[in-house]
Amino acid sequence: MSKLNQVVFHNTLRKKEVWVYLAFTLLPLLVFVTELTDTKFLRLTGDFSEMNFLDFYGTTLGIIDGMILPAIVIAYIASTMFYGEINKGILFLYKDINRKKVMNSKVFSLMKTYGLYLLLVMLSSLVVYYFFVIQMKGGTFSLLGSVAPVTYYSVLGVLGLFGIDIVAILVAANLSVRFSTGVTVLGTIFFLFLMQAISRVDGLNYLSPMSYRELFNVGQMTFSMSFILLVFLCVVYVVSAYTLLYRQFSKVEY
Repeated sequence: MSKLNQVVFHNTLRKKEVWVYLAFTLLPLLVFVTELTDTKFLRLTGDFSEMNFLDFYGTTLGIIDGMILPAIVIAYIASTMFYGEINKGILFLYKDINRKKVMNSKVFSLMKTYGLYLLLVMLSSLVVYYFFVIQMKGGTFSLLGSVAPVTYYSVLGVLGLFGIDIVAILVAANLSVRFSTGVTVLGTIFFLFLMQAISRVDGLNYLSPMSYRELFNVGQMTFSMSFILLVFLCVVYVVSAYTLLYRQFSKVEY
């Protein structure tokens, strides 16, 4: 990690919005509270006899992401790093540094924050899974599952969530170069809703990373084909969003 990347990431961690974002990773632990009350929020129901940890992790991550609030916060963070610094003239401090390096340091910081988010969700899910799901609900000790189709289904689900989240962060970064925080947040939410919507429309669902798990599940695709197309689609979206971001950022005056 370069010195610039270290400085930008450390400055990012100082933002209170980042800690709000990371606080969402503790939501799985509320299961212990909800099981002792009458509320149905985050209450675990259903058959857990064949559930593996990867499946539980994907389900937990999907529930947290489905709340939209984490997306709102990470979009806000992206806006403070791009629009906020452009608008306040802070980027002038980087005038002697290559613009691509400056932009990459910000993208790197956002992705590392997201990686920390994923890790903390995994840890909190692990605690709930092994101390509650297995002990109280009869879940298995398996990490990936004993049946290949179940494992494949879980892998595609988790990868789809990773992909859509990463692309959404880059979408937020793109919007924040030119637009205010409000537009950035609304645009990011619209993108996520759009991906969710087209994943349910025949023909258009191939354009959403969120759909390949179900395409495999209903037998329309093999796991290999689903995996390859999912990764390819995410790479296309990431490269396209990154390229557009670079073109926009290189034109910013500061």
